[in-house]
Amino acid sequence: MLVAVLWFVLPCQPLRAVAVIAMHALDDPLLPYEGADIGPGTPDQLPVESALAAWAEHDSCGHTPAESTTGEGGAVLTWPDCTAPVSLHQLPSGGYDRPAIASDIIAVMVAAR
Repeated sequence: MLVAVLWFVLPCQPLRAVAVIAMHALDDPLLPYEGADIGPGTPDQLPVESALAAWAEHDSCGHTPAESTTGEGGAVLTWPDCTAPVSLHQLPSGGYDRPAIASDIIAVMVAAR
């Protein structure tokens, strides 16, 4: 299992569509959901939804994601009509351990392959 930060420099142009299932805490103090100037010598962090919208565009998705709420007080944004799926799980809070919801999300993703 790989847990990584959603932080990249545009224009990031993979040669093919890339499936993305992102999870980001709304209260992240180190890499804020709204984006941030990380500091000298590093690129600014994009707002999370902007970063996912860039992936969605690359994967030929529709422009407006569908939003559903979760039982944990968060939400899931899912872009429609993608060549490869793109979704964002907004977690109400979290640290830097794999969130418990990740196991369920990954199981669904693997079953769909």
